[in-house]
Amino acid sequence: MAENWLVRTAPAYPTVIAPASLHLVSGGDQAANSVVGDDPARLWLTPKRALVVAFDHAVAPDGDFVSDVTDGQTIFALVNADDVIAMATTLDPALLAPGLCAQTMFAGVKALLWRRGNRVLLHVDRPLGNFVAAWLAKAATALEGQQPS
Repeated sequence: MAENWLVRTAPAYPTVIAPASLHLVSGGDQAANSVVGDDPARLWLTPKRALVVAFDHAVAPDGDFVSDVTDGQTIFALVNADDVIAMATTLDPALLAPGLCAQTMFAGVKALLWRRGNRVLLHVDRPLGNFVAAWLAKAATALEGQQPS
């Protein structure tokens, strides 16, 4: 079934992951489009700016400026998501190797994607979460009967 690429993690909103904390951090050097660490993970956004994502416990990262944005994003977890990424964006899914992240338009919405284990995590602004969830449901219908890539 096409829903194989959706990871059901929370009964109320089945495709959403709730991280312990998300922080925008200014300062520090990091290679472009890189992910440093796993939990917490530091995702490059722009020179001297990163998003720190913690899953198991909330963290208070160091930086010149730190802003808690935990409630500002919705994070979808996708497995076997190459077909979905190809439908939603011009990004080559092969570019999402472990240790790398990408900012792109996903189904017309500004998004941040990165791999964590066998999942691709898709970050979007919380007000756009319902739109992306509905788009993912339609994509599941379009992919129904196809083998996940």
